[in-house]
Amino acid sequence: MALLALLVAVLAGAPLLVAPPALGAKVSRALRTAICIVGGDVCRSADARAAGLAPCPVREDTRGTGGGLSVAFVELGGGDELTLTRRSDGSVVVTSGQHERGGVGLGLGTDLSPLGVHLVADASMAVRFADGQSWELADEAAAARFVRAVRAGGPLPAPTWTYREAGESADFEVGAGGAGGAALVTVGRRAGRGQTTRYVAGRAEGAVLDALDVDGLPGGQRSVVLEHTTDGTGPRELVFRVARAGASGRAEEVTGRLDLRDPANRAVAERLLRPRLPTGPALLADLRAVARRVREAGTIEWAAYDVQEDDGGFELSAKLGLELGLRVERVRRTRRLTDASVWSAADGDRRRVDCTGGLG
Repeated sequence: MALLALLVAVLAGAPLLVAPPALGAKVSRALRTAICIVGGDVCRSADARAAGLAPCPVREDTRGTGGGLSVAFVELGGGDELTLTRRSDGSVVVTSGQHERGGVGLGLGTDLSPLGVHLVADASMAVRFADGQSWELADEAAAARFVRAVRAGGPLPAPTWTYREAGESADFEVGAGGAGGAALVTVGRRAGRGQTTRYVAGRAEGAVLDALDVDGLPGGQRSVVLEHTTDGTGPRELVFRVARAGASGRAEEVTGRLDLRDPANRAVAERLLRPRLPTGPALLADLRAVARRVREAGTIEWAAYDVQEDDGGFELSAKLGLELGLRVERVRRTRRLTDASVWSAADGDRRRVDCTGGLG
């Protein structure tokens, strides 16, 4: 702090403030970075690496197409997506994925418009399979070369990660008021760089997450992911990830990480990771124990995003006793990081200035 004060005094009183603009900008950036470091935040990519923090996804651009055909009560479809993720350390991740979907739906209903009666009983169930590859590239220039190679149809390098997942969804609507519900569960496996991550994802209501107390996002339905990563030496990390889409295109995400290379952490997580047929209360108790351990000895990350979606396409359908339909979809989605922070018991709450660039 004394050195900073001396430097500010010298710069403020010196008559030699006619330095080239580039030099002035460098001095200004150095001062802002120094103040950030004194404040205890994560200020540079090097600071994040030293703290064991992964780079943040600063911007994600997703483009995709898909479609489906429905005949009677059966629907089949599929599609593909390409996502370009720019990260805070300057690296870029390109992900290419494909998915297939099949489902069945049944429904009964009646309308008596003169009496204002609308009775319905609809239910549908679908399964979805997806797989893909991701390539981590050093910078924007490497990403541009990669994209040119893809467009030219040339050979591609081996992917950094591969993934495969399967999911099941169910929806129902019943009664005169159209009351209903939905459920979605996905399981998957991601592998690369000597590590394997198995994960389960789904949607959960506030009551379940309030019982776990693993995030600070206000009520409503949220997506939840539980990840377990192993490497050649055994268990490596357990991750809770909770996300919620808010109003006006805003989304928030809270991630809790527990290092399983620590014997004490691994002992707490062992019951949850042990292969068995879980019962509801026992599983919830194990999840709570792990969540408490994350707050005591883990790392909790928070991030906020602006999300822009411009999905399109068209749908044609006809019903003459049996339904016949055709659906074509176009996906265009951009997610930009607006704020980020990280908390640990050792260092407290710190802003991820290396991710947001908010040095001012």
